[in-house]
Amino acid sequence: MRRALCAVTTLVLVLAGARPAAAGWSALDARIAWSAFQKTFQYTNGAVDRYDFSTNAMSDGPAHQQNFWEEAELIEMAEDAYAENHTTNNRAEVQGLCHGFVALHGDDWSSNVFDDDLNWATIAFIRAYSITGNKRWLNDAETNFNTVWRRGFDMTWGGGLWWRSDKEDEHSGYKNSPANWTFVIAGHLINDCNGGNGPYLSHAQTIYNWCTNHLSTPAGEVYDGLRKNRVAHKSYTYNYGIAVGAALASGDRTLVQNAANFLMTNSAYRSGSVGGYDILPNYGQGGGDAGGFNDIVFRWFNAAYQKGLMPGSYLPWAQTNVSQAWAERNVTAISWNNWNAPTPPEGLFSWDCSDTLCGMLDVPPTN
Repeated sequence: MRRALCAVTTLVLVLAGARPAAAGWSALDARIAWSAFQKTFQYTNGAVDRYDFSTNAMSDGPAHQQNFWEEAELIEMAEDAYAENHTTNNRAEVQGLCHGFVALHGDDWSSNVFDDDLNWATIAFIRAYSITGNKRWLNDAETNFNTVWRRGFDMTWGGGLWWRSDKEDEHSGYKNSPANWTFVIAGHLINDCNGGNGPYLSHAQTIYNWCTNHLSTPAGEVYDGLRKNRVAHKSYTYNYGIAVGAALASGDRTLVQNAANFLMTNSAYRSGSVGGYDILPNYGQGGGDAGGFNDIVFRWFNAAYQKGLMPGSYLPWAQTNVSQAWAERNVTAISWNNWNAPTPPEGLFSWDCSDTLCGMLDVPPTN
């Protein structure tokens, strides 16, 4: 769907009326939601774990796997659960999900033409190494980070990384936020985990400098990318999540705060209002690329919050969003990504249902 999204010129948001704040959630609720997600979508085959694409496709056949990058981000969701609970079961699940990933994609992901896909998986795998101590995941992260740098970087438009390894063509080549901010995050994580060996930090710093000059504004707007050296203004929340993550890694408090404020207060990123706070967009159901954009916001915004870098309005805004999402759960404790409507009992997609769960795992509970 991300490929289709690039052709979309208008993002249609259904604006709901203002409503009072939902009741909230507790740490116990987060564990209940996590258990419900596992029961609904997860399957295990020996040392391999995966998440089924939807509740209508409970099978381990290839047709029912996530897209490459969605699968990587669901590994990150399991890593968020480990960060929340620190149990051996969570550690084993992260290990199993990485084994499941390489069973499908191998250790060398260069056949995937999308540089951002490699970066998402690299972030997931370096986080997996820090949780499990499995050196294989560190090696995979380094290998594929280097692939992106080798095939993605050049000085067209002053630097930056191409979205695709084939650079599409000279007329439509795209250097976008997903391929660049994620590279910065990945480079810092690898540098932190391998003792500072290799060019990872310097490459990350090079791309961060380019990002701040080409993909963001002093007011905090984060662009989707550059095509023909022209800015693409597309209202996708995940760009703000990764920009904040990259700024956090780079020690840039100003960009963290400005990007967060821009997202939290700009009407392009609002699907309604609850208790005086804007609710993040509903990007549609069906398991498409945009369905899990909002979980990336929670992951990196809250990482910055834990470091004391977020604006004061962040916590009540985030808690309002997650509370509203949890209030729309179904009887099995699954909540989808339309936070203005009740979650149906069936016909759900795991990627769509990751937004609420990541919010509950990452954001401090209200109760």
